[in-house]
Amino acid sequence: MMMSTKNRVYLASAVAMALTASAASAAYEQEVQNSYIAYYGRAADPDGLMFWGNIVAGYGGSLDQILDAFGNSPEFQERYGSLSDTDLVNGIYMQAFGRSAESAGLAFYVDLLNGTNNSGMNPDMRQSSLAKIAYDILSGAQNDDAAVIANKQEVADYYTEQTEALCSRYGMDEVDDAVAVMNLVGVAASTVDDGKTAALQQ
Repeated sequence: MMMSTKNRVYLASAVAMALTASAASAAYEQEVQNSYIAYYGRAADPDGLMFWGNIVAGYGGSLDQILDAFGNSPEFQERYGSLSDTDLVNGIYMQAFGRSAESAGLAFYVDLLNGTNNSGMNPDMRQSSLAKIAYDILSGAQNDDAAVIANKQEVADYYTEQTEALCSRYGMDEVDDAVAVMNLVGVAASTVDDGKTAALQQ
């Protein structure tokens, strides 16, 4: 059946729009992946990566929507809901860098979480959500911490890509396994191979 000129124009327009949306989503996928690493300590599932990439693109690159959603998710409540403020901040450091927070960073971020200034480092009494704090901690990584994050980004990207390519299940039942994979990754380059090997076994 021959396609009419009108239908060809419509199809071309639809394809162009889909490609534009896909490119816009892809442009923010690393930030979305980083949000998963920072807050949940795991790689993004393929559907989540695409969904939140589109949301972030739709808001002009703002991460506010994803960070708000993460902070109110069932996964957050299950993993963090009963922890003290100190344990929350230390938990973010531990899953990001494999270490507890340094004393100054711990005091500052507990203040930031509560809008207080007990540390003397938050004189404006600024207040932030745990999700935003987690992303800021990851984004501000330096030296060995930055190397750990770079390694985790590589393994997380690989995990997400392999999950999609192999059509593997990645739901709430698989979250603990995904976290365990990321916990294998540290500052040493060899831990990237460890993480990728474990990802293939999920």
